[in-house]
Amino acid sequence: MRISRSATAFAGAAGVALFLTAVTALHLLPTGLDPIRRTVSEYVNEPYGLLVPLAGAGIGLGSLAIAHALAPSISRPARVLLTVWGAAMLVVATFPADPAPPGRPITLTPSGTVHLAAGAIAIVSLPVAAVLISRTLPRTARALRLLGLATPFGLLIFVVTMVNRPPVSRLIGEPIAHGLGERIMITIYCAWLLTAAFRSLRNPGP
Repeated sequence: MRISRSATAFAGAAGVALFLTAVTALHLLPTGLDPIRRTVSEYVNEPYGLLVPLAGAGIGLGSLAIAHALAPSISRPARVLLTVWGAAMLVVATFPADPAPPGRPITLTPSGTVHLAAGAIAIVSLPVAAVLISRTLPRTARALRLLGLATPFGLLIFVVTMVNRPPVSRLIGEPIAHGLGERIMITIYCAWLLTAAFRSLRNPGP
């Protein structure tokens, strides 16, 4: 049975919404982690850590559904990269991150190594796919085009906060702020994914 683009677009939006709900819950629950200095993946080693793989599975499966919904209207490279992003996020969800307390040495386990590698592939794949898609969109798709062009800047913000040397650290007021950078990047990525899903719902096509 052939699944309609509308159905996969709705499933994709639901998966991203599940991710956002789980991550929001992690920030509201007493996990004891500082969201400015610690990444979302690190919550897996704290109370309520089961929400982390749930969030990763949601955005991973949701992104694969969105890739299917967009498939007829985007280029093959963009479709492949969007699929790589979704699959990589499923790997990230499957292999937990290692604890990484600020100021302490990090011991990478095999699981943590896979998590880092998949995460690096994921965060680069999505902005490239989004830019490729944005270049082919009509002018009427203004929101999706702008968000697509914003995704590389989200990645740049994360990289800058990873390095976090003056004057960036003085501007932020924190010596370690890659958690903040990651959340800004994730917010932009999720906004693009949801906008892409809703556009597919409004324009299901053949």
